[in-house]
Amino acid sequence: MKRKIEKLDALNIDQLNDAISKIAKEMGFVYVVPSSSGVVEARINNGFGETVTFFFLYTELLSGNFDFGKIIRAISEVREATRINNIAIVSSKNISRGFQDTLCKLINDIRLNFVGRDDLIKLLDEHYPDFWKHDDTNLIHYEKDFTSSIKEDNQLKKLKLSSEYSQKLLSIFIEPTLTYFSEDAQTHTFVRHRIDKYGILKENKPAFISGLSGSGKTTLLKNMGFSLIEENQTLTQKNLPIYVTALEILQNDFDINKIIRLKLDTHFVGKEIKILSKEYKITILIDSIDEFEDEKRQNVLSQLNSNYNKFGILYFMGTRDGDLLQRSTSETKIRKYDISRFNTAQMQRFVSSFLSDENKTSDLLDALRSNKILERLPITPLTLSLITILFEETDFEIPATVTDIYNNFNSLIIGRAVVSSKIEFIDASFRERVLSRYGLMLLERPNHEPLTEEEFYDNFETYFHGKTLPIEESKLRDVLSYLVHQTGILYINERHWVCFSHDSYMEYYAALEIFKFDRSKEEKIIENFFEFNWQNVAVFYGGITKDMPDFAKQIDQKIKSASKINEFIASIQGGGYLLQSLYQMDNSIKEEVVESCLEKVLESNEVLKKLASDDSSFFKNYRIPIIQLINFVHFYEMFNSITLAKSMELAFDRLYVEYHDATNKGNRDKANALGFKLLELAFTLDSKRIGNSMYLEKLLDDTDLLKNPNLNSIAMFSFDLLGKKTYGDMRRELQAKFNSLNAVRSRLIETSTSKLRFSLIDSIKPDRRVKIFVEGKTDAQILEHAYMVLTNGKSPYWNVNMATVNGETGSSSSITKTIEGSLSFVDDYDAIIGLYDHDKAGLSEYRRLVRDYIEENKDSVKRHKKGNIFLMLLPVPGEMSKYLQSNQDFNFFEIEHLFGDEYLSSQSMLRESPIPGIYEIIDARKTVFADNVCKNLTPELFKDFVPLFEMIDKCSGVKMEYIHS
Repeated sequence: MKRKIEKLDALNIDQLNDAISKIAKEMGFVYVVPSSSGVVEARINNGFGETVTFFFLYTELLSGNFDFGKIIRAISEVREATRINNIAIVSSKNISRGFQDTLCKLINDIRLNFVGRDDLIKLLDEHYPDFWKHDDTNLIHYEKDFTSSIKEDNQLKKLKLSSEYSQKLLSIFIEPTLTYFSEDAQTHTFVRHRIDKYGILKENKPAFISGLSGSGKTTLLKNMGFSLIEENQTLTQKNLPIYVTALEILQNDFDINKIIRLKLDTHFVGKEIKILSKEYKITILIDSIDEFEDEKRQNVLSQLNSNYNKFGILYFMGTRDGDLLQRSTSETKIRKYDISRFNTAQMQRFVSSFLSDENKTSDLLDALRSNKILERLPITPLTLSLITILFEETDFEIPATVTDIYNNFNSLIIGRAVVSSKIEFIDASFRERVLSRYGLMLLERPNHEPLTEEEFYDNFETYFHGKTLPIEESKLRDVLSYLVHQTGILYINERHWVCFSHDSYMEYYAALEIFKFDRSKEEKIIENFFEFNWQNVAVFYGGITKDMPDFAKQIDQKIKSASKINEFIASIQGGGYLLQSLYQMDNSIKEEVVESCLEKVLESNEVLKKLASDDSSFFKNYRIPIIQLINFVHFYEMFNSITLAKSMELAFDRLYVEYHDATNKGNRDKANALGFKLLELAFTLDSKRIGNSMYLEKLLDDTDLLKNPNLNSIAMFSFDLLGKKTYGDMRRELQAKFNSLNAVRSRLIETSTSKLRFSLIDSIKPDRRVKIFVEGKTDAQILEHAYMVLTNGKSPYWNVNMATVNGETGSSSSITKTIEGSLSFVDDYDAIIGLYDHDKAGLSEYRRLVRDYIEENKDSVKRHKKGNIFLMLLPVPGEMSKYLQSNQDFNFFEIEHLFGDEYLSSQSMLRESPIPGIYEIIDARKTVFADNVCKNLTPELFKDFVPLFEMIDKCSGVKMEYIHS
């Protein structure tokens, strides 16, 4: 308002003349002319004759001190010259009540109307909003086109429901909850902050807007564009927002500058981007590039970053996976903002805005809660719109699964009769079949690239040719055109591509196609379960019957096969949602999947710990408890459903027995992994949604489990983070009970992950079936990294630990002592391996263990007579055979030697031994060397590790493929 008042205060009489003339025309006056300076004549025919109104305009304050004689003379002159019906006194400043009363007494034979500053502002807002805009004509025209095209592109508008519904939906914008993380200077951990769209714009830096499909990313980006336009009224260098869709990027060969040119050429003809970027602050708003291949994503981001660095062209990009985009770009300072799911207050505001009926709003919210939709479905603006429309139109009891919601939506839109001059009632199943076949077709196409409208028609005409149809074949194209143009599920974009208005429709209809017509593609759902769209198809597919035991078992095997970080995360998310869609299935089968996903939580922890140790830009300075909590909360969110309560209880009971069995055997590693899983299940079962505290109380009463400082820290953080009222008392109880752990907990929080990894304090690891003990922490670090490089990023199937007696350092003798104590729990593993360096100490320990071992290969591998416990000497490559000395004392070969003398020399890692041409490793350089090596991803550097891994594989009974240079 202040800005508007300031603009009115600065008006001269001619500018006010122009503004009133435009308002009058918008109000329906057909003859509007300024009759003289400060007077506007306007005429309108109301059906009973012509009415003439004169507007007398002033740019000063009209109060009791005004020269009334001046205004009376002006009015009298006009009245003498022409017939007049109404007089309006207009001022760009205030008109006092005293002025109005006095003038009405002086001129009492004609009606007087008064329009002061505040009334004038309202008239301008309603009839001439462009008045408030700046004076850049080209930009004003661009802003109008931008606003118009953005509104026309609204996804919900494409639903083609009644105009009443459409208008309601289009008018609702619920401000999303946005958060981001920043590093705390004192704790070196990342702290979560709230922010709104204005805060993001104020940051003035490129950013990714990350959220689930349908969470409102697109709507938010468009509103950011509107906000940038609104700011232009007060800016010297004005904003120039550009909205870009993924399809436009695809159509223009992934050329960002070409798209910018196409968008701007209509209004800024011939101006180069370099020049425009100096005149305007250009901001590109990109809907999403999630579906592009890695190379294409990197290409797009590279262009955007180049424009930002060269010309200051800002960009904001919507995405379902901000972490993926951050990994796809070399630019390290791009912040990620997360859109949270709708909370209860936002959901209530949305439903209230749509229904405008308090009782109906309450009924819908109660139905959502009682049928547990909130637990099974991420409540987003899109999904909530679908649910609310159904409830408003049919009063349906809200169904229990996401598939049911879309089934009802399908019936609502596709099941309606079609009435037109060309098309009579068409069987709904036929229309559904077109959509389901097209959904599967796009799902399987690279980048889910759509067909053009002509390709779409031709494809289905070819497919249905010769088939018996429920319509005349000549009307097929009309039916296809109806589906494209009228249902809102498909739509034609500006260049004639037939697209689904949302990915969820493609996924839902693809699931229907596979279930009803092509069950052989079920294998493809399983094969691609880790890919986002296919995973959603799996959830829709499972929800069709809600009980698919064979399908669930195959998905469980797929989850068990996950070996990379993206697969671990996808397993946890997909496993949780799939089980919820299969809520009628036997709980014992769901229990198996729950346990598989718990294992992937631990696997994901290991990768994040490695990234933190390798100084990854995003995970740098993350401490072990925070890393563990990230994945802990991820599982909690994905499995926090009453439908999974029984299966999680069964999993808890079984794992608790296994935990005590492992503890009694002395297998602390296995017990710690089980303890993590038990803690995860106990907190999830004690959520506000499920509300079963028995299992958490059972762990708090356990005299052993929470003695582990890692588990203790997770519990303490969870009490703080998950925030139930009872957790304050539980936290204090735990603090008092294990007060002696304070120092270790502090060390976990304050010490970098790189310093604690592979030490005794890093005690929670995946429950892998193979265990390897090595002489030093850097040996473990190098071994793990070499494996991941040579398997293209797969996590090892084995755990590697430094064998230690004092908890700080390792040695060959420590390996021997550890191996000797492993026999009691050898049945828990496929193989336990002690890996010695091929040096004096390693050979000594390896050779002296004779009585209980059978040597399978001389000075290479020994196997224990009572089980799969192996002693292994580091293999020496043939080209380095000079390191194989007959005299035990002259053997110096350590794991670092596998990199070759030339590379080691370049890293200052070697010193001369007593034997010419034989070099020893400088121990003091090992930590720095290992840290540097773990930043290298070149398989060639690690080629001599392949024979070692093949020996481990043979002992473990595993067959792996390695990258051979």
